[in-house]
Amino acid sequence: MDRLIETIRRSSIQKVAAICYIVKYGKTLMLDRVKEPFSGYLVAPGGKKENNEDILSCIKREMYEETGIDIKEPELKVVTTEIGPDNYNWILYIFICDKFTGEVKESNEGKLVWVDIDRLDEERLNKIDKDLLPYVFSNKKYLIYLSYDEQKNCTIESIEELNL
Repeated sequence: MDRLIETIRRSSIQKVAAICYIVKYGKTLMLDRVKEPFSGYLVAPGGKKENNEDILSCIKREMYEETGIDIKEPELKVVTTEIGPDNYNWILYIFICDKFTGEVKESNEGKLVWVDIDRLDEERLNKIDKDLLPYVFSNKKYLIYLSYDEQKNCTIESIEELNL
């Protein structure tokens, strides 16, 4: 999984991060984000990969730090490679996980809320997250190339099935 980073990197300023849709009883845990990127929107929790950390260690650490949840066996669904203005240059690994322990705690990133999965597209998600939902909740894995303009509008440039 980690070897993919250098093959899809489009800029030296891209940061690597991971997010996870924790799933329970038809709901997913979302973060009402208070800072950029995507301040004021509901987003899946996660964060940046640290140096010398593999992506699975990253998502497990970030989920525990941000939510208090200890995820088990997260499933990779989508990898995006994104270029754009400041705070919008990422290689993002998107996971789903329905095996976990622990209780949701308060987060300094925003308020954590459980949202019905079948109503996510009606919620206060940014447009690109809404556009990615069908791929995230698909039975396949995808590599998606994205670009942001100066107004932070996102365009999907291409979508490939990912075979890892």
